[in-house]
Amino acid sequence: MYNGNMSDDDKILLAHMDDLGRRALREGWAASKFLTPEQAAQAGSHALLSGVELRFTGGFHGAERTRAVFVNSDWGSVSDDELILAFYIENLSERPLGHRDILGALMAAGLQREALGDVIILADSGAGPRCAAFACLPELERYITSNFERAGHASLTLEKIAPDAMPERRDKIEYKTDTVASLRLDSVVGAAWDLSRSDAAELIARGAVSVGHIQCARPDRLLEPGALISARGHGRAVLAEVGGLSRKDRVFIKIGKYV
Repeated sequence: MYNGNMSDDDKILLAHMDDLGRRALREGWAASKFLTPEQAAQAGSHALLSGVELRFTGGFHGAERTRAVFVNSDWGSVSDDELILAFYIENLSERPLGHRDILGALMAAGLQREALGDVIILADSGAGPRCAAFACLPELERYITSNFERAGHASLTLEKIAPDAMPERRDKIEYKTDTVASLRLDSVVGAAWDLSRSDAAELIARGAVSVGHIQCARPDRLLEPGALISARGHGRAVLAEVGGLSRKDRVFIKIGKYV
């Protein structure tokens, strides 16, 4: 369940989820635009209306940004092909393009971030065809194909693909080992981003830290191996491993930071 005081944005999000649930009861199904992992976690922990089922899809396995799909349990189902549109991007220039280039160009073309799912840069693609792939709302097909032609000075072409043909995400993670006094959230956050324990506790108190995509305001929460932590303004990290004790009775940990 959601921890801490609920912000106005949280209340708006959950009210919208309720509206989608009611629409699904009337019309068979309804879907949100693309949600961040934190938004999806909040929506998933919210109580559902009776007779409504909820699932999340980004179109392919491992998608980070997903749509919340509400379905009347007496109605049937809706396929990902109806919910997600996906493209390969072909780069016609000699300049390699990164995530920021592609996302920036899509938004410069007039698209809002919530209209876009994951943007994935193909590993070792360099310049040339099929440099990236992205998911978006199906109703934007004509607009995107007419308006998304460049990223900076690079000319682009699009190839429409099935959502489940999107390449798998391959996040880059840098690992380091450290010791902490305990597996408390403030201790691990401090170790992950080289913060003092008081600075880490203040970050948590501000509501800027989430565990498993759910905001956590408890600095004394004990973490387990595999815990995914995000801190606003700092990024994401995972508590990859927990080892034994040092000579000073501190706990050895291995932390992976997403880069």
